[in-house]
Amino acid sequence: MLRESLPSSDLDHSQRNGGPGEGAAPERHFPLDLAIGCTFRNEARFLREWIEFHRLMGVQRFFLVDDRSDDDYRDVVKPYVDEGVVQVIEKPCPPAYAGRRWNQYQHLVLGGLCRELRGAVRWLALVDVDEFLVPTVASTVIEFLSEHEEAGAVHVEWRMFGTSGVRRLGTGELLTERMCRRMAARPNPGKSIVKPHRVAEAGIHRCELLPGSAYVTVPADPAPGRGGMRVHHYWTRDEEFLLGTKLPRAAETKGWELTPEAVDFHRTAYDDVEDRQIRRFLPGLRERLGRAR
Repeated sequence: MLRESLPSSDLDHSQRNGGPGEGAAPERHFPLDLAIGCTFRNEARFLREWIEFHRLMGVQRFFLVDDRSDDDYRDVVKPYVDEGVVQVIEKPCPPAYAGRRWNQYQHLVLGGLCRELRGAVRWLALVDVDEFLVPTVASTVIEFLSEHEEAGAVHVEWRMFGTSGVRRLGTGELLTERMCRRMAARPNPGKSIVKPHRVAEAGIHRCELLPGSAYVTVPADPAPGRGGMRVHHYWTRDEEFLLGTKLPRAAETKGWELTPEAVDFHRTAYDDVEDRQIRRFLPGLRERLGRAR
């Protein structure tokens, strides 16, 4: 049976604040303002760009739960681990939860993260390594969240990006620049940024909040007089990752049959329209990646 608890984070528990009804200090006084928590598996090729982009957005700490990775991700994250920016938690998916039950494993991991980080993190983004939080007007995610201090959670819509015809990203090429085409349709699912101390039950897309805590759904496209945020979901990455990793993994966890027609569909289904909403952040991202190297 999969245990719901996670190994303890390295945060100083004496600095934690309680949740509502527990004599909590003001939420602004939590040790961390913004962190990301997620599972990952064999994402080494894309981790550095994802981490540096979100550091640019104001993320202070990454809690990454490794699920059976066998690539060289440890070499990628070592500088961040040494710096105290990334904490890797070893909790592989048990055999009983592999395959079609993998979502249950992910669900329980996210619940464990919310419990472990309760009172230590003011905002926790439950986004995966293929998902980038992109404000449409604000300069950072934390600046955007400052407009929603009364909320217990913020729900952010997906924008699904495809391969954009890129066979394999070259050395030094940015995923966020080359993958510039997405689905025209707006899928309803998205991801949540939550206040862990206000979460009753964690979920992959939305969480159940404690009584008295409100969920806010934010606009995904800019409009006069208002800003929003979206999740750029680079589901396919490049064609090499799509064909060699993503689709075989989807067949394992979702039960998909990878017929030639299905493969062709996923190769082109997410490339309907050009979307360069993220480009204003790319100079800063390149600068950060240059320093990281």
